[in-house]
Amino acid sequence: MTDTTDSSIATGAIVGSWRTVRRVVAGTARGFAVLQRSLTSAGWFMVAGATIGPVLTFWLGWAEAAAVGALAIIGLVVAILFVISRRDYEVSLGLLRERVTVGDDSTGSVTVTNAGRRASMPGRVEIPMGDALAVVDVPMLRSGSSHEQELVLPTHRRAVVPVGPVRSVRTDPLQLLRLETTWPGEFVVYVHPKTTAVPMSQAGLIRDLEGHPTRTIADADISFHALREYTAGDPMRNIHWKATAKTGTLMVRQFEETRRSRMAVLLSLRAADYTEEDEFELAVSIAGSLGVSGLRLGREFETVVPEPISEFDTRGLRTIRMLETRTPRVLLDSLSGVDPYQNSPRLVEMAELAAQSLSGLSVAFIVCGAVPSLAELRSSALKFPENVSVVAVVADLGAAPRVIKTSDMTIVTVAVLDDLRHLLLRGEQS
Repeated sequence: MTDTTDSSIATGAIVGSWRTVRRVVAGTARGFAVLQRSLTSAGWFMVAGATIGPVLTFWLGWAEAAAVGALAIIGLVVAILFVISRRDYEVSLGLLRERVTVGDDSTGSVTVTNAGRRASMPGRVEIPMGDALAVVDVPMLRSGSSHEQELVLPTHRRAVVPVGPVRSVRTDPLQLLRLETTWPGEFVVYVHPKTTAVPMSQAGLIRDLEGHPTRTIADADISFHALREYTAGDPMRNIHWKATAKTGTLMVRQFEETRRSRMAVLLSLRAADYTEEDEFELAVSIAGSLGVSGLRLGREFETVVPEPISEFDTRGLRTIRMLETRTPRVLLDSLSGVDPYQNSPRLVEMAELAAQSLSGLSVAFIVCGAVPSLAELRSSALKFPENVSVVAVVADLGAAPRVIKTSDMTIVTVAVLDDLRHLLLRGEQS
């Protein structure tokens, strides 16, 4: 019995020791994995010093190497003590406005609360905001205490700015170790382009109740044009009996053909069409102003931009896409994210694709920079059917505002966004 009992005790001790060794090995492995993930460049330098210093001291007897190794080991131990200190943070991110116009103030706030039972060591919270990074230094917090700091979001240029997710950072004074904890939750701030009101209904682009009266003469419509003599096949309901009685000849009514107004804005994204970045921003603002004004009038409106050409394209494939235009806000959200491309289709190619894709257009606006020539603008206009009114709006910061009317299109040169309204009115009256 005694031998059996002693054997069982020995076996239990061996098994327990083996389990303890396994736990220690697993914990050490996890610790090394965390250490490897959290080491900075300076931390790896310290690890190298803590490893090489004792080796050189043992083999060569260098006292200097021993001092370097000891300092490196002490630095790593202090860094580990800083990093492993527990911080039970609860972080909340709040934004006041998620849609702003270029140059407007947009602020938010981040609140850090110590949800633990003990006081927390000072820490840091980082909030990515597009290409920028907001850093909030959190002081030592007692249990249940909070620290709130205001955030100023970048709105100096048109963009779609992702904000978050928030991450807290645990590090040491020497920046040897860095551990991050990320909280779910991300906002998107749309920085809209500046726009101005465009009085399309007053500018003659849209005049009637049901559609846009054109110069095409029709035998039946709602916009009366003139009288002419009866010819075989004319509907009897169009005979004007009073004029017939006066002239003694059958006279019938003629009408101007009307159609439901459908407008399109073609915005060039070809970087070579613009002389500078501000010129492209003016073009985007012009496209947004035209689109918002059209949508607020309840008209069918399309905003067209070209797709970038793939560098591997060998077939000369050119494509366009329609921006979301359900509401003015959705349109401005879409325009917030457009950027110029070096490898974008030319105006003529974009106009040809738009003419093929969009049927029933009454007005087409071509918005570009100052680089395209008059010949290129006219070639683009000719891609549309002749019953479509084509208006080229040229963003040119260094030019005098002017309107040029040709037989096939109207060219409006805009240097300042606020001039757009007056120039369109002048273009219709001329």
